Amino acid sequence: MVEVFSKNRKVTLGPGQPTVIIGERINPTGKPQLQEKIRKGDLFFLPELVGAQEKAWADMIGVNVGLPGTAEKELLCQAVEAVSRISDRPLYLDSSLPEALIVAWENYPYKPLVGSCTGEDRSYKMLMERFLPRPPALVVMLHDEQGIAKQAKDRLRVAEKVLNQAVQMGYPVDSLVFDCLAMTVGADPLAGKECLDCIRELAGQGLPTLIGLSNISFGMPERTLFNKVFAAMAVKAGVAGLILNPNSPELVAAVKAADVLSNRDPYATLFLEYYRSQMISG
Repeated sequence: MVEVFSKNRKVTLGPGQPTVIIGERINPTGKPQLQEKIRKGDLFFLPELVGAQEKAWADMIGVNVGLPGTAEKELLCQAVEAVSRISDRPLYLDSSLPEALIVAWENYPYKPLVGSCTGEDRSYKMLMERFLPRPPALVVMLHDEQGIAKQAKDRLRVAEKVLNQAVQMGYPVDSLVFDCLAMTVGADPLAGKECLDCIRELAGQGLPTLIGLSNISFGMPERTLFNKVFAAMAVKAGVAGLILNPNSPELVAAVKAADVLSNRDPYATLFLEYYRSQMISG
């Protein structure tokens, strides 16, 4: 089990726990208007995006302001500080720049989810060493110097290597989360199966996993349909967290229903609470 927390709220990621929904809306990828605002250093869009995701039942709020040619370290710190004031949800600090992650972590006084590093030695080892004094929940994407392996067994070897290194370094294993890499099924017919096999194996070992859900449907028609079905399959396989758009009610409902059917929400307590909230707001 891995715990992350803000000042007033704690979230647990792990096999058997309700699936953690990580809101992905604060991310400029594929959003020209958001990109323009971030390039100008304009972060006034944050309250609207945060509020909408909280209302839609996001358990955590992802914060990613990464754009080439911007002062990402400073912008990420500003965004994390702003979101922390607005929301009581734990944060997912997301950047491809290690130095941005480090500075954002230094300025966030609680325990966030931090991603992402890879299974390349030069990537995850450096962050583990830097984070040792106050370990966040570190997301490790399961690819290494050879790139992204197509087969689950090769991704699992990366996870084993990272786990062994964490033990040697003294980095707590209960502060590691593995990204099993949902890749587009339009390019590789086995992408979904191999990702699910990887989730299932790690969950069987009691290790928390997550995926960026929308990757699976990239390039396909009916993307919401594919995302819903794959989300349910991932929940059954034991995924701990899903990075997704919580402002899609049918997608969130599918995750909540899958939790009930997988006995991760006994007696449908959370599902019924979610259902009632949607009836009232609708």
